[in-house]
Formats: sequence, structure tokens, C-alpha cells
Amino acid sequence: MKTKLVARALACLPAALSAALPMTLPVSARAEPPLNLTLAPALASLDPVVVTAPPMASPLEVVVDPKAPQQPIPANDGASFLKNIPGFSLIRKGGTDGDPVFRGSAGSRLNIILDGMEFHGGCSSRMDPPTAYVFPESYDSVTVIKGPQSVRYGNGNSAGIVIFEHLRESDEQGLHGEASLMASSWGRVDGLATLKAVSDKTRLAATLTHSESDDYEDGHGHRVNSRYERQSATLLGGVQLTTDTRVDLDLVASRGEAAYADRSLDGSKFDRESVGLSLETKNLSSLVKKVTARFYHSVIDHVMDNYSLRDTPNCGAGTDTACSVMNPDRTTKGARIWADLSLSSHALLLGIDHRSDEHTGRMKMPMMMNTVSLAQAKAVFDMPRLKDFQSRFDGIFVEGTTTLANGAHWKWGLRVDAWEGERFDAGVFKGSDEQTLTSGFVRLERLHPSMGMTTFVGLGHAQRPMDY
Repeated sequence: MKTKLVARALACLPAALSAALPMTLPVSARAEPPLNLTLAPALASLDPVVVTAPPMASPLEVVVDPKAPQQPIPANDGASFLKNIPGFSLIRKGGTDGDPVFRGSAGSRLNIILDGMEFHGGCSSRMDPPTAYVFPESYDSVTVIKGPQSVRYGNGNSAGIVIFEHLRESDEQGLHGEASLMASSWGRVDGLATLKAVSDKTRLAATLTHSESDDYEDGHGHRVNSRYERQSATLLGGVQLTTDTRVDLDLVASRGEAAYADRSLDGSKFDRESVGLSLETKNLSSLVKKVTARFYHSVIDHVMDNYSLRDTPNCGAGTDTACSVMNPDRTTKGARIWADLSLSSHALLLGIDHRSDEHTGRMKMPMMMNTVSLAQAKAVFDMPRLKDFQSRFDGIFVEGTTTLANGAHWKWGLRVDAWEGERFDAGVFKGSDEQTLTSGFVRLERLHPSMGMTTFVGLGHAQRPMDY
């Protein structure tokens, strides 16, 4: 039965085609397939499609210049900048402070490093991911390492690592200035000003940034709660103590606020203050090429409420009100010390690091039938902060490159971390846990100069504990 039905369908096909074609066409035209008659001219007139992407500096590594022109418009935060790199997408929360996603993985699977500082935001719902405190154009270089293919930048980087850096030894001597300004619709204004003074022994650089935007209107002319405003100030100083030894100090302070259309609370405060100190000495011996130490301290202060950046019905109108406010914060302290070693055909990096986090919070939210007045909500800032989580990492790592024949080399790394975490409820200790975590990778690369390409094959492994 199936064979007969197919045969009958095929027998009817020529009649159907002849009925569909215009009867005025000549016989030669009717003999041509209809596809050629209708689509060939359109295919011939297509404009070329140009695809641009940053080149890979090495296998699984991309280096991007954040000061280079961007399309369609310069990014105002770290997540908006990263979405222009292939593999990244964005969990948009509003006009700013989005959350980056790399190859479908987000959160602490994607580690964000700011000048060697490793920290996370305060909100458990990631309303303030680390990229919310990034002002891209103020940095000199952004490096993306894809997957668990490095162990020198901390624990559990299963999706990858993003490194925002200030380059401290690339400036010519003298006084240098840089400024940029952009204005757009809906009150969008972005500005940056940098001043650098460089001598043979010292370097001082100061950068100020400002970014803001008003609410926009949708297609029906309705205002969308989406305005934001952000500022940052960065001060970098360095002194060349000897020919091979230098010390660098960096201070960063930033402020911000952002209204959100997709949730009941706005981010009325995104404050960050951090200080970092770096020490570096070179050419200690034929074995030890360089020793570097990095110490940092960072504080995140974040506020979410429903009255500062929006008109909440009844909030603040009287005693029967429904105001809400949350004020989480996080303090991160860290240190990393590593040495670059050279052993004939082997290059090794051996190091140790430490990171501790303390998370506290205070809040005033309506519970059940209870309401919260505006005065009660604002009084939360007079309340003491209560610790609810703290953690500690102590790690040791080694990363190496072994050069082989014919342009091939092995890259490998191993890392072991001792982690412990403690949970609190309203400042009262509730429990703890501790784990020993391992991470590692191995990769074989080979350069083919005649073909202008590098082939590689690698394997990576990462373990991470629970996070806040």
C-alpha cells in the first residue's frame, strides 16, 4: 500500500507543477526548475557578510584591548564588554550590571580577576556580580582563558577566567593624558579622563570615569525603569627601587546605582573600595628568573530597595506602607606569591595563595501581613551588620611548559586547595564544612609555521566548593 501511494504522488507531481507555473511561459522556461527562476537573481545580489572577532593569542586564550573602538556602542560595565567576545552571552538585569555567561556557565564557574584581585559581589541573587564593579575602558588589557586551562588564578574555574589588567611598564617617560566622551539618546553619557606622569624610576596614573543613562521608552511610549549612574576613581603608583626590583600600589573606589524593570527591587548602591600592593624582583639567579608577590583588600557594599529609584505605591505615604531594603556586603582579603623558574627546556611557575571572605548583611522586609514604613526601612542602616557566611582558601600550585622537538611543547598545571566555610544565622554559628580540592590540566601544542596555525589537544579538571 505504501508503494502505491508514493507512486501515485509522484505521478501527480508534474501536473501540479504545470498548474502552478504561469501558462504564458515558453516551453524552454517551463522546463527549468522554478527555483532558478525566482531565487537566482536574489542570490547574486547579496551583499558580503563580514564577521569580526578578536584573534587568539595562544590556544584557548584571547587578549582584547578594552580601549579599542567598539560597536555598536562602548560598554559601560564588564559584562557588556565581554558579550562582544565569541562564546559569551549576558544575563541582562537592566541598563548596567549584567551577569556574564561563558559557554552556558556562569556564577563562580567563571572567575573575574581585577588586577590580581579575586572577589565576588554581595547579593546572593547576583544582582551585583564582580563585573558590576568593572569600568572596562579604564583598563589596558583583558585576557580570557577558556576552560580549566590554568591553575595560577585560583580555584574552580571550570568555565574560564577573565583578567582585567592595568599594564604598569608600557608607558613612555613624560606626562601623558587621555580623555574620551560619548553622548547618545535617552541621556546616555560616558566619559573617561586619565593623566599619567612617568619617569625612569616612578610612575603615577590617575583615572576618573563616569557613565549614566536615563529611563528609555518602549514602543508604546511607556517609561521603562532602567536608569543608572556609575563613577570610578583609580590611582596607580609605582617605584623602581633597583634595576630588577619594583613596588606598585593601586587604589580603586567606585560608586553606582541601577534601576531594574524586571524585579521588585533596584540596586541603589554599588560601592567598591580596594587597595592592592605588588612586589616584583627579577634575575635572582640562573634558576629563579622572577619572584612576584601580590596582596589585596577589597570591600563591596551593596543596597537593594524599592523606594530610592522608583515610585512604589504607598511606600512612604503613611504608616501602612510596604517598603523593602537589603544591605549585603562582602570583605575579601587575599595574597598570592609565585616564582618563575627556568630549567633548561622546562619553564615552571610555582606559587602559593590565600583568600578569605566574610559576608554580612542587614535587611528590613515585609513579613506575612506586617508592613514596613519608609522610616523603618531607612533605619536599617543604623543596625549592626550580622555575619552569615565566611570562607577561606589556602592553595599551592605549579604550572609548567616543556619544549619538545618540531615546534611542539607540553603545558600542564596542578593545584591543591584547602577550603573551609562557616555558616551563620543572624550572627549565630550554625555549621561548617571543609574540603580538599584539586584542579589540573595538561595540553599538547604544536606550531606549524608553514601553515600559519597551531594544533593542540588538552584535558582539564576543576573542583570548587559551595559559594554564597
